[in-house]
Amino acid sequence: MEKKTAFVIMPFDKAFDSIYKKFIKESLEEVGFKTVRADDISNQQNILQIIVSGINSADLVVADLTNSNPNVYYEVGIAHTLNKPTIFLIQEVDDIPFDLRSYNVLWYSTHFEQFEESRKKLTKIAQEFFKDEILYSNPVNDFLAAGHHLELRPSTEIQTTEKQNQLARDSGENKGYIDHILAVEEGYARLTEAMNTIVEAQKQITSETYNFGDRIKKAKSSGGSKTTSQIMALCQVYSKQLDVYSDVLKRGNDDYESVSKNVQNSLEYIVIFQHKFSEENKDQTKSFLDNLIPLKHNMVELSIAVSNQRAQIDESITSFERKITLAAKSVMYELNRLAANLATFISSIERAFQAAEKLSS
Repeated sequence: MEKKTAFVIMPFDKAFDSIYKKFIKESLEEVGFKTVRADDISNQQNILQIIVSGINSADLVVADLTNSNPNVYYEVGIAHTLNKPTIFLIQEVDDIPFDLRSYNVLWYSTHFEQFEESRKKLTKIAQEFFKDEILYSNPVNDFLAAGHHLELRPSTEIQTTEKQNQLARDSGENKGYIDHILAVEEGYARLTEAMNTIVEAQKQITSETYNFGDRIKKAKSSGGSKTTSQIMALCQVYSKQLDVYSDVLKRGNDDYESVSKNVQNSLEYIVIFQHKFSEENKDQTKSFLDNLIPLKHNMVELSIAVSNQRAQIDESITSFERKITLAAKSVMYELNRLAANLATFISSIERAFQAAEKLSS
């Protein structure tokens, strides 16, 4: 049997070579994909011809959007038009536009300590795609599936593929509409609980940070032979507080990611297939989504708070004693991870809202 092929889209830059070979290629080939990048193909063809042909023949497309390279985005547009399952990779949340954040995004880190964790996550996602366990879509398919506001010739109209229909039928052992609604509700209940825990921890560390700063100032202004030892002692206490906060963030991120597959699959089902729902189910969908508005607002507020906290830590991290610097880097990693998770879920809710609006228009 012929191997499934994954085509990789990323900047043609030596800085990305090790990411391709050690991160992307190894992860994909571990689960059985034959992995190809345009510059792997050595011939005299036009490079764009190689890319279009590679995307067209691929079973999976992996696109690294780091640094927002325009060529990469153009090639992603081709993949979306051809309705290819696509995984987006980013190193920073701002690398990906808001409208794409709900479509199979993996934030990864190149830092040594987190690189292996990122590789395991990519391997897991690739395995789910390899086994056809993930529903997928893209903006082109979202709009054309419902057929609203677009004048299309029959020959160019893109319908939901049979593969997606089969995935929907097989998802969760033939889940029905109500099952998917319940899956999303239960998932968001868990996310809300995790979010509330993080918000409380955030308030606590903010207070402890201000106290730490005040005590450092007092120790420095008092002078004397014990000033250095006092500052060291304060730093040790604060580094432990940062470690506790980092653990809370990690548990919250783990919760987000553990429920994300089921929630995203069910949301995908609702977005892709809601144009086929009964009028009663369409009304239920609108009511259900309205109930998610407060959660979305809370997520946006937390996202803003996370962004502010990342900026504060990034600004002051170099002035800390070494133990605090290490602890702060751990916090920064989890904050970046949280920012990516929040961005994905906020975009997913917004995407579902837009799909529901199309149905009612």
